[in-house]
Amino acid sequence: MKQRTKIVVAFLAMFFVILATSQLANAKEWTLQTNDDVNKVWNIRFNYPIDPSSLSTDSVYVLDGTKKHTITLGLAEGGKMVSVTPTTSYEMGKTYRLMITNALQSNDGQALMEPVELPFQIVNPNDKIQSVYSKTVNLFTTVTVKTSSDVHSVKVSGDEMKYEGNNTYTLTLVDAKIGSTLTIYGYDENGKRIETKKYKIE
Repeated sequence: MKQRTKIVVAFLAMFFVILATSQLANAKEWTLQTNDDVNKVWNIRFNYPIDPSSLSTDSVYVLDGTKKHTITLGLAEGGKMVSVTPTTSYEMGKTYRLMITNALQSNDGQALMEPVELPFQIVNPNDKIQSVYSKTVNLFTTVTVKTSSDVHSVKVSGDEMKYEGNNTYTLTLVDAKIGSTLTIYGYDENGKRIETKKYKIE
């Protein structure tokens, strides 16, 4: 039986094998990444050289809400690495999404078989509550909060969040309204509130 070629994407020391077909509606969403560099350059590595004619801001782009953030794209390492550089700085505290679609192809014409979505936030490293992110599926909204090591517990409008490790906390809300505002509280090891942030569900 003939084996079908699979394109492997390497991202931030994580490896992902592309297995399924379809457009961005079925994009695989990776874990939220945080960075304090407003001019962050993303480097995406593949196990096959990319066809330069398939690399464009239609196949690889960054979303700021529903609008595209302006970027420039580059190829390196014999076509196996794509660089994504912002032409205007990202805004501190904002959530962006790096999208890699199956319009991207290898030199032998093999399409990227599963689109990838990487959400990321630009954070202030001096903040105690560094990032807040939410994703809604049907009636369920999962809120993810990343903090500094000074924070030992987090509450969302009075509800205790679950600690997931690596200074990350999650809480799933039922029937939360898009656009509604949550209040995030961070507490130190003595239970003292050390920071409060407002967050609007996206």
